[in-house]
Amino acid sequence: WHDFDPVQIEAELASIKSSLNINSIRIFTPSKGDFDSFIIYHNWDPWYLTDGSINPLYLNRIKSLLTIAAKLGIRVQLELVHNVNITDMDFTNQSFIHPGSIQEAFYLKYLDSLISQLKGDPTILSFEIGNEMLVYCPINCSQTSWYEPQVLSFIKRMVNRIRSLDVNHLI
Repeated sequence: WHDFDPVQIEAELASIKSSLNINSIRIFTPSKGDFDSFIIYHNWDPWYLTDGSINPLYLNRIKSLLTIAAKLGIRVQLELVHNVNITDMDFTNQSFIHPGSIQEAFYLKYLDSLISQLKGDPTILSFEIGNEMLVYCPINCSQTSWYEPQVLSFIKRMVNRIRSLDVNHLI
């Protein structure tokens, strides 16, 4: 997202559409933890503003990508929360993003800032919350734990927020 080049992206999407005969793509937006290391290492602009909303720079790049995809007849599944952020887990108290928490407010603000801008875009095929969020091997690869019900609760709250903002797209 930092090195976004619309000309290159259009060429790549046109190429894969032609060679693979695709009509949709899945696009990840980074988790807070994923992108923070790039911000520090490369001095990139942050993806998330301090309140959780998306940086307008990256929002405009998402919109540009959607415009390119629409031009090529490609629909987009947009993943809104990629995995979990390890800092959102409290291992000592076995907890993960409780309702009403600061972390929840952060992610709700993120969804508000994105969905309000994208809800009318017909290029969006669907929104996705998380990517394999229910599997976190240090906790639950071999057994169930405290983690699953809390993550499911978080996912449900995020889905409910998306649905309250956009009744037309798949989630």
